[in-house]
This record gives sequence, C-alpha cells and structure tokens, in this order.
Amino acid sequence: MLFAFGALFLLLRFLSTAARRGPYDAAAPKALSRFGWFSLLGGPVCVLVEVVSLSSSSSSFGLTVDWAEEWGARFPEWSAAAGLAALAFAYILRVGVADRLGGEQRLGRTGTR
Repeated sequence: MLFAFGALFLLLRFLSTAARRGPYDAAAPKALSRFGWFSLLGGPVCVLVEVVSLSSSSSSFGLTVDWAEEWGARFPEWSAAAGLAALAFAYILRVGVADRLGGEQRLGRTGTR
C-alpha cells in the first residue's frame, strides 16, 4: 500500500512538473527518472519484504515456506516493466532537452519560442 502511494506521488510530481514547465524542461526527465527507479526497485523490494516476513511468521507455526520460490511467484512484472518504460522515456526526454538547449545555443536564442 505504501509503495502504491509513493509511486502515485512520484507520478503526479512528474505530471505536474511537465504541465507547469513543459515536457522539455530539465526538471521533467529528472522527475520521471525518480518515478522509474522507484517503480523498478521499490516494487520487487516490497514484495521481497512481504514474502520474507510471511516465511518467518510461517516458520513459527511449523510451516515451511520457501521465500525465494514465493518471491518468484509473486514478482511484480508490472512494476519492473513500468520502471523500465519510465526510465527509457526519461532518457528520450533528456536527449530532447539537450537537443533543444543545444539548438538554442547554436542559434543564439536565450528565451523560449
């Protein structure tokens, strides 16, 4: 639950930054990159913590649960895919920001169009 709220918060931060400053501002790729890393790493870590706690509490009742097998079965592919997609799009935006800034410097422009 905490992971979902964190991911939604970071996604809303990216969307508000992109709406306020534009998608080709330097802050937009950074915000999307934060969401991507959080989603890519946070989802599997949250599931791992859940599975290890389930395994340790089950062992106190005499049940055996293989945490590695359970983690493999519950691995959040959607979280990893969303994180990788966000990181790829953040890279594309970062290249667009650099290209836009480079083009304005070559043309001698300092403001926006």
